[in-house]
Amino acid sequence: MGASLGLATVVGRDVATRVIGRDATADAVPVGLAIGIAVGVYTISRLRDWLHRLRLGWLRRRGDRATAEAVWVIADPAPGLAVEAYLVLVRWRDLAGEHVGDRSYRFRVRPTDDFLTRLTDGRPVIVRYPTASPRRFVIDIPYAPSMADFFI
Repeated sequence: MGASLGLATVVGRDVATRVIGRDATADAVPVGLAIGIAVGVYTISRLRDWLHRLRLGWLRRRGDRATAEAVWVIADPAPGLAVEAYLVLVRWRDLAGEHVGDRSYRFRVRPTDDFLTRLTDGRPVIVRYPTASPRRFVIDIPYAPSMADFFI
């Protein structure tokens, strides 16, 4: 994010200098910050999707799978945004009954997506987990959870 802020500040300074006709370094800082923040938010959202696909791909090849149940789904409306926030609790137990886990995930999805049809209360979903560490399971749906959920 720091690199995008720096690049955006330089671009903002150059654009402001051409428009105003004088050195606009001081005027470019707010413009550069705004552009940098926008680029950073976009980059993080893309990185979140990429990390989710990468992790699921690795677990599909090397991990185990189990069927989970979406225990509850809570909508957390964010007025004025193009996405909706949801908190989902998933509970699973492997076929042998040795491993069990509960985990909540935070999602931000577009309202037109089929997210709710995949995760209605009580509906089965697939989870994948590393064999050596079943508590680090990942829900196998095409929606990436919040960035914090990758590291918790």
